[in-house]
Amino acid sequence: MARESKKDREARHAFYESVLARGSCWMVDVIRHRCDGPIDPAHLLPKHRLKVIAKNKFPGDEDKQRELVWSPSNGVPLCRDAHHKLDNGFIRIYWHQLPAEAHQFAAEWDLEWEMEQAYRKESV
Repeated sequence: MARESKKDREARHAFYESVLARGSCWMVDVIRHRCDGPIDPAHLLPKHRLKVIAKNKFPGDEDKQRELVWSPSNGVPLCRDAHHKLDNGFIRIYWHQLPAEAHQFAAEWDLEWEMEQAYRKESV
């Protein structure tokens, strides 16, 4: 396993601090949910997917890749239970339920299609 660089560690810590500063579990405001476990900083578009996108969008530009992967606009505070359920598809969230920052993140990085695939628009 590759060792985390100082820049990567700093970006990860900045993401954690920014997202956790928003307070309690975001999921409570979105669906009926009873929190369980500590609060985690969670990526709305999964980090593993963002790493692939970042390498394709910005080949050779590690700073830009890092900026995309660790953008706090793509993060929300979630209790451990909600984080696990969101990451594993046990909770369905729709596009209109995402925070404004997530929509801005998708627009800024030209990731609207990716975000819409992850969080479908509700059928009327």
